[in-house]
Amino acid sequence: MENKFIYQIYPKSFKDSNNDGVGDIPGIIEKFDYIKTLGVDYIWLTPILCSPQNDNGYDISDYFSIDPIFGTIDDYKKLISIAKQSGIKVMFDLVLNHISTEHMWFQEAIKGNDEYIDYFIWKEQPNELMSAFGTSAWSYIDAIDMYYLHLFGATQADLNWHNPKVRKELYEMINYWIEIGVEGFRLDVIDLIAKEPEYMITSRGPKFVEYLEELVTNTFKDKYLSVGECWNFGPENTLDITGENGLTQAFHFSHLNWIHPKWGTPKISTTELANVMNKWQQSEEVIEALVLNNHDLPRLQSYWYGPSRNNYDNYLKCTMLFSLNLLSKGNTYIYQGEEIGLENAYNFSLNDYDDVETTNKVELMRAEGKNDQEILELMHTVSRDNARIPMRWTEEQGSGFSMVSPWIKEGINASSVEKDLSDINSIHKMYTQMIKWKKNNYHYFGEFKAESFGETLKIVNGNFMMLINLSSEEVAYLKPNDEIAISNYNQESDKLRAYEFIVYERQKTFTRKS
Repeated sequence: MENKFIYQIYPKSFKDSNNDGVGDIPGIIEKFDYIKTLGVDYIWLTPILCSPQNDNGYDISDYFSIDPIFGTIDDYKKLISIAKQSGIKVMFDLVLNHISTEHMWFQEAIKGNDEYIDYFIWKEQPNELMSAFGTSAWSYIDAIDMYYLHLFGATQADLNWHNPKVRKELYEMINYWIEIGVEGFRLDVIDLIAKEPEYMITSRGPKFVEYLEELVTNTFKDKYLSVGECWNFGPENTLDITGENGLTQAFHFSHLNWIHPKWGTPKISTTELANVMNKWQQSEEVIEALVLNNHDLPRLQSYWYGPSRNNYDNYLKCTMLFSLNLLSKGNTYIYQGEEIGLENAYNFSLNDYDDVETTNKVELMRAEGKNDQEILELMHTVSRDNARIPMRWTEEQGSGFSMVSPWIKEGINASSVEKDLSDINSIHKMYTQMIKWKKNNYHYFGEFKAESFGETLKIVNGNFMMLINLSSEEVAYLKPNDEIAISNYNQESDKLRAYEFIVYERQKTFTRKS
């Protein structure tokens, strides 16, 4: 299950087929020919199950029903069938750590039903654990005079994985979706399932590996691609949960997460980037999940570099960043809009943000005395909503996403599918070219090594050497005599130009000029 390409879709923002302002499964079907053009092997849809949408679907109220805002079970079956005809598999987003407080299990618990009370984690008095959204991780239920745990929003109650009944219920649910035709799984914040809050342990609890192996054994085994969301993991941690009795791979985000604390200021270090790449790529037993963008992260070219100056500047940045995956072994995840260069939502005001994490942080920063302009500038850089604006299909009003106002404000972006595909410097076409090149040459990969020279990376893998300029400044270098295999510039130069990447075959010695 190596060298697969997965296209992540955020259904609410992909394509609205019925003009209610919310993207849906029929909209994905409508645009499936476009998805096929990239040459991907899987599509991963963020949660489409019934939910009050307090955290955009990551607060599930019914594990067995498609939310009507996205369509019907028949729509989902049709999507799976159409994808299969094209050789593409569908990946399901599993939220197993927590559920919506509107779920029947929680509603029964707060009525005092002892069986369902034990489906959750309670304390008579809360400890100092904080949620990921900046508030206490405990909320009080007057009817039973106890506090329940929620490591995310107050409407997302954490499940008690130490209760075997809970685990059995979840396995039955997963097997239901396997019978429907799902052939891949992304596991949301899976490292939190074995938490022991009384000891302030949230991630990687003592029974984490045991529970994960039990999950895999009772559901997808080694038949389906599976990837766990595990922040701050290294290869050694990932090795514990992958392989014969575990997941295929795990997201780690260490190439992105080391840059700054969640709400700090981004900074690029090519030295650290090279170190992270070596750490993962030189681990022979781990299949890396290669990712630059997703629904929980701002657009990477915006996050690292700020607004693009023009379309060509955006083309260079996006294709250069994607080249970081080009000589890396593993599976590559592409987030919708990345392939046409969508940028952050720089036109948002503080009132335009919908994300619960963002809105909570805004209020916390106001309480700390920060002014709104300072807060807004930070949100323009880091808010998750930057990745959740509607997909831009056309240049017309509504961007071809919907005929009515969308559920979240549109971003002002220079890019659209229509515009990018007609551009001589098309990001989409370059992505497609890189995906095809990697698939055709993957078997020539060998020993991996990344080195940094100022703002330049040199990556060697098997028969290939790649040079990447991560800056806007030209870099002088001694050109090897080898043939250029692929690059984001059309003509060769005696300097590495702004955001240029070049892959050479049969690598020679690279020497940076002083």
